[in-house]
Amino acid sequence: MSGIVEPLIASLGTLVGVAAGGILANRAQTVTWQRQEAGRERDTRQSIYARFISSAREWRAVVQSDQVVVREGGNVARGRHADGGPAQVETLKLQIEIRLVARHRETVDRAAEVVDAIRQVAKARPGHDPGQIPDILIAACRQAERDFLDSARAELGIPPVDAGPGQPS
Repeated sequence: MSGIVEPLIASLGTLVGVAAGGILANRAQTVTWQRQEAGRERDTRQSIYARFISSAREWRAVVQSDQVVVREGGNVARGRHADGGPAQVETLKLQIEIRLVARHRETVDRAAEVVDAIRQVAKARPGHDPGQIPDILIAACRQAERDFLDSARAELGIPPVDAGPGQPS
């Protein structure tokens, strides 16, 4: 009987060892895959956020330019407003993407504030010469952009940047 038990125990020990090793290797592989996916997701969000703020700034620049087209109505405002062209379309598209990928509601809300601030500039532009839009509207755009960037950085786990009054926005 003892001649059968010892090989049986040895065989079971080997099988348990192989099974445990397989489980641990699978777990390690799963953890690695999850980290890679999280990194890719973070990179995607970071790219969308950067493209959004860049496009929003371009939209604001177009609206303030002397080449702007004034419209009587459309998707920006019901009344007269400056059309932001492709930069406007891209910004609005990226705002939708932000709604899909953002992890925090604050990031979505701050993106909406950026769009709203630029819409106010677009609505004000027909009554002003190029570059003469009231400073309060431009300051509101810049503040909305800073707030969005702060929210996006917090969501992405990137430390905040101290942007003093002398630094460009």
